[in-house]
Parts: sequence; structure tokens; C-alpha cells
Amino acid sequence: MLRNASLGSVASRAAPVCTVLSRPMSGRTFFQRDQIRRRSYEKKELHHTALKALANNQLLTPQFREHAKGLLHTMVPPILSKTRMHNMCPVTFRPRGFNRFWKMGRNQFRELALNGILPGVRKSSW
Repeated sequence: MLRNASLGSVASRAAPVCTVLSRPMSGRTFFQRDQIRRRSYEKKELHHTALKALANNQLLTPQFREHAKGLLHTMVPPILSKTRMHNMCPVTFRPRGFNRFWKMGRNQFRELALNGILPGVRKSSW
């Protein structure tokens, strides 16, 4: 609670509303880049797994395996690597505290669960 000296009243400090439009632009652009990276990876995932299997197969000749490794880096660039993808909350763009099952951040999960929007989720007590 804050006391406004000029008005003599008590005002509470209101937290900003959590909407997509009130989020900073940098988080949104990082999220959009990640979504583009995911879509591109999905398109080339079959080629990537096939070339990776050929490159790691010990029964094939070393020349063929080297050729498969070369194709792996030319057809599927490292920027589309699965390890470069980062799970983020689609509402708050928060990269930490991400729940994989519900695909959202812990803050949004808690808010939606307490409002009863998520089916089958109850507040635990023991």
C-alpha cells in the first residue's frame, strides 16, 4: 500500500495486466524466431534422422559415412538443430519455469488452475 501525499489517500500499486500486447517486443520476437525454427526443423526432421543414422552406422564404408556427414551439415544447417529450440510460455514468453505437459509457464499454469480453467487440476493439500 502506498500513501499518496498530495491526495491523502491510500493507493495500491497495481501490477500490469498480463496480456500478449503488454509484453516487451524482444520476448515476442525471440518466441517467433523459435517457432520458425521449430517449423523448419519439422520439415527437415526426416532427412536429419536418416542422414544421422547413415553417418553413425559402423557397417558402412568410411567414405560413405563422411559423405553422409557432409550432407547432414549442408541439408540441415546447425541453426535448425533441436538443441537450439527453447521451450517458452506462449502467453508471457517466459523461458523459465516451463511445464512441458501443459505447454505453458508456471505462472500462467497457476493462474489458470486456480480459476478452474484447466480440467482435472486441483490445488493439492496433504
